[in-house]
Amino acid sequence: MKQIFLSDNLKREMLAIKWDVKPGERRTISSRMLWGALNFSINSGLARTLRAAAMQRGGVMYDSEASDERNGYHPDCELVNDKKNKVMQFFFKKKVILTLHGCNNLAVIESALGREEFQDIKTIKQLMDLQFAAECIFVGTLINEKKAIRAARCLMAVK
Repeated sequence: MKQIFLSDNLKREMLAIKWDVKPGERRTISSRMLWGALNFSINSGLARTLRAAAMQRGGVMYDSEASDERNGYHPDCELVNDKKNKVMQFFFKKKVILTLHGCNNLAVIESALGREEFQDIKTIKQLMDLQFAAECIFVGTLINEKKAIRAARCLMAVK
């Protein structure tokens, strides 16, 4: 599956531009059209133009067929959401597990090096920082797991 990742700001920018949708007709596009183009589910001339524009603006191409571990993103993350117990777990090929406990705002990263707990997780940014740290541990974009855990601790200290 191919996909182009683009920041929310760049998506908003692209949604505000008037594009040539037909010869002689320029208008803005819907978020659904942009999503379809960036996820390669639409392959029209406009969709190809949108993909090219996204790449020019700093979009990142991801192709699950070509396992893009070298770029710091790994698709093999399975999410299990237990709504009853308010627990969400991200499994990175079962080598690294990020567990979020909604009842007590606790997050835990478990890997071969052991278990590291993070208290008082309340914002989406904190969650994203922890997910990034777990991906770094798995993918190995940092020198080693200990540094990734230290990086996660630093991210959590800055609120």
